[in-house]
Amino acid sequence: MEKYAKVISNITSPPHIVILVLLSTPLRHPNVAWPETLVATLFVGLIPWTALIWMRVRGRVTDLHVTQRHQRWPILLITLISILGGIGVLLAISAPIQIMAEVLFMLVGLVIVGVVNLVWKLSVHAALITLQLFIVSPFCLVAFN
Repeated sequence: MEKYAKVISNITSPPHIVILVLLSTPLRHPNVAWPETLVATLFVGLIPWTALIWMRVRGRVTDLHVTQRHQRWPILLITLISILGGIGVLLAISAPIQIMAEVLFMLVGLVIVGVVNLVWKLSVHAALITLQLFIVSPFCLVAFN
């Protein structure tokens, strides 16, 4: 059973889900082009994931799921800075509101998770899955089309 739990945990890790949701944006919102999608994916998913892998290789985190709460703040800070940089680039290239909204929702989710993790050990997996379900929900599909 532990083997299956580990597989599910790896598949639903935050970087994978973020990248999948962002790469699906042009399929859900036809006016969002691939260049904006790739910029958002780079800053919101790939840069933080690369930083996490680098931190794991350097011994800054014990595992890729960052199970030790005190090890989470550096990767959350790197992710925050990366997302803010991505928002700046998306604004500079006049990205459509749909991709901006998705990135902003992810930023809000990151801030909430970061603040909660200062006090409690929150499951980032569960929080992210919940947020991503909201982003791809019919409400968001209607509201940002």
